[in-house]
Amino acid sequence: MGHEVQRYWYMAGIGVGVLAISIIVTVMLGRRLARPIREISNYAARIRDLKLDDMPPLPRNRVRELDDAAGAFNAMVGALRWFQTYIPRALVDRLLKMQGGHDAGTDERLLTVMFTDIVGFSTLAEHMSAQDVAVLLNEHFALVGGSIERHDGTIDKYIGDCVMSFWSAPVEQHDHARRAYLAAKEIELRMGDYNEQRVSCGLQPIRMRIGIHTGKVVVGNIGFEGRINYTAVGDAVNVAQRIEQAGKDVDGESDVVILVSGDTLEGIGEEVTAAGLGRIQLRGREEPMAVYRLM
Repeated sequence: MGHEVQRYWYMAGIGVGVLAISIIVTVMLGRRLARPIREISNYAARIRDLKLDDMPPLPRNRVRELDDAAGAFNAMVGALRWFQTYIPRALVDRLLKMQGGHDAGTDERLLTVMFTDIVGFSTLAEHMSAQDVAVLLNEHFALVGGSIERHDGTIDKYIGDCVMSFWSAPVEQHDHARRAYLAAKEIELRMGDYNEQRVSCGLQPIRMRIGIHTGKVVVGNIGFEGRINYTAVGDAVNVAQRIEQAGKDVDGESDVVILVSGDTLEGIGEEVTAAGLGRIQLRGREEPMAVYRLM
């Protein structure tokens, strides 16, 4: 009887030992698997928030399923970085936060629209190589686009050397006219510094025109299934562009000429320095419109 009890306890001890070893191995294996899973989860969170900068690739893993998942995530990040080059990240981020990724549709809304243009760009580009033209435009768009985004504007599109942007969509902004004004004044300030650098390098200064107008437009996703653009269309867009073009007859010496409509000037709110240019006959419009130059 004593021998049987001893053997029982011996077998029980072996069972407990095997169980303990199994638990230890399971914990170690779980920790080893948890780390790559956490890395993948963190990657997914950064992708959700469109924070793709400085993301090192996920490391390879001996577990085939985890290795496949890491490879798929690395490929997805690479593809998204290419898309990010063509699609404004700020716009996508605002749409996701505003509507959880659902279709933004279209809406009639009061916006402030801004057009910028380089004076005499065609003549300037005629004497430059294709590479130099690309460098100039990239520098210019970085300067203009950075100022627009710092004041929460939405860059609609690039049209040659022109930038179209607007405020109060997709997220409504009660002070959209003032934000556009601040962006334009920042562009003016930065263009002054930029031209000083160009002149010091023996290059010709770049001059700009900016036109701003506030009015009702249709804004939202416009296009077809394979190519949709979040944009604004309507008379106010045309007016903003015509105001920018009216700057041709204002001043040929200043680095930047900023013209605004009376609606925009009123919407800016706080006192600004502006010179009235009278009622100007804008191309394509029947009635003259009061236009002001921001000083």
